[in-house]
Amino acid sequence: MDGSDSIMRHWDHLHTLLSVVALLFAFIAMRATKQLKMLRNAGHETVTSASAQLAAVIPISAAKSSSTTKASQQSPSLVIPTVPPQQNDTKVSHSDSQDPEHHADIAQMLTLMQQQARLLDFVSEEITHFSDQQVGAVARMLHGGLQKIFQDYIQCAPIITPTSPDQETVQIAVSFDPRRIHLLGKIEHSGPYQGQLIHGGWQLNAVMLPKRGTDYQASVLQAAEVEV
Repeated sequence: MDGSDSIMRHWDHLHTLLSVVALLFAFIAMRATKQLKMLRNAGHETVTSASAQLAAVIPISAAKSSSTTKASQQSPSLVIPTVPPQQNDTKVSHSDSQDPEHHADIAQMLTLMQQQARLLDFVSEEITHFSDQQVGAVARMLHGGLQKIFQDYIQCAPIITPTSPDQETVQIAVSFDPRRIHLLGKIEHSGPYQGQLIHGGWQLNAVMLPKRGTDYQASVLQAAEVEV
């Protein structure tokens, strides 16, 4: 396998990992938004107290984000688009190698997510006995840690960006790439198309992972800690 094939293989694996994380985070954020709205209406319990309760059970900590985007300051609520569920009969094609050393980029991303957001601790914990309020509190911690990872190591951008916040329709050329843009609804002609932008999509522009040392071991995502 030449160098270009190796790069494409790692990018495909990283794209799969980011897709899984995006779905997980979308679910958590949606639950958190619903619970926060309920808290604002009730006005008697705070997210801080919920966070303290859950921190005593699940060892989750995350670095605070170094900056807050203007969009988050202006938008009063978070809208998560519906992701079409995958068909149950879809066959999953596994990679040729299951050796972690052949997936070092994915292993390094998992390590960063564990360090910054304790993501592995969270997904391995059984949360059915926790309240929505408690899970929502942890979502804030996860958001801070994951946001820092994307700020430092991953450059993503929308595939379609509206020219203004109040723009309602977008124009799609006849020669659009169906891998980048999905047309929804009843398509009766061959384009160009005009429609409402439901979701701007995401594209991966750059990956800037830290350089791995010669003693790096992909199978170790976080060393065990033993206090003596």
